[in-house]
Amino acid sequence: MIPRPAYAAADNAALRHADFRDYTKAVLASAKLRDSILIARGLPPIGIPHINDNVRRGCLQPSPHKGNCTGCGAGLNGRKNKSGLCLACYGAAQRAKRKRCSVCSVPLTGKNTTGRCRAHRVGPRSATPSDAVRAMLAKIGPMLRVQPADVLGGSRESDVVDARCVIAVALRRNGHSLNQIGLRLGREHSSIKSLIANLPIYIERNPRVADALEALA
Repeated sequence: MIPRPAYAAADNAALRHADFRDYTKAVLASAKLRDSILIARGLPPIGIPHINDNVRRGCLQPSPHKGNCTGCGAGLNGRKNKSGLCLACYGAAQRAKRKRCSVCSVPLTGKNTTGRCRAHRVGPRSATPSDAVRAMLAKIGPMLRVQPADVLGGSRESDVVDARCVIAVALRRNGHSLNQIGLRLGREHSSIKSLIANLPIYIERNPRVADALEALA
């Protein structure tokens, strides 16, 4: 029985590179031959296409900017540059188009719709508490050792946040929406949603939160 010869493992990368090199030479050679025939017949040449193009391309049009940047006069790539600006001038033009803070002129992100940066952004909206909220604050204020003005204001102390969470949960159980609760406490609906979701954390941190909820039930 004739033994099977041992075959060496094929280098796929080298094969692909060789095929690509042969394909490139064939494309360029055929393009040059075609252009020479067209010139012999008195016709304009089509031009050598790019080797990665899957469609036939026409002759590349020259840049209308004469190969120089309109801002600083630096040389440009006539094939690709369509703005007439070099990279430095193009980046400066794009930065100039960005929105800026109306107070300090700091560039703003595309998502910022307030017209001000984080440092000069308007604070939380003013609270408009109802009589029920005032009664709840008067009831749980001594239990949590907080003042109603602090709960309705911008304080972020732990006891104030606990009282704010208790009021938000109590109003939510009574059928109020997140926007309505935020209007009563002077907060956005996302902040109210976070307060209600973190109720177990506040109860674990301060057992008086559970007592305050029972008092408002």
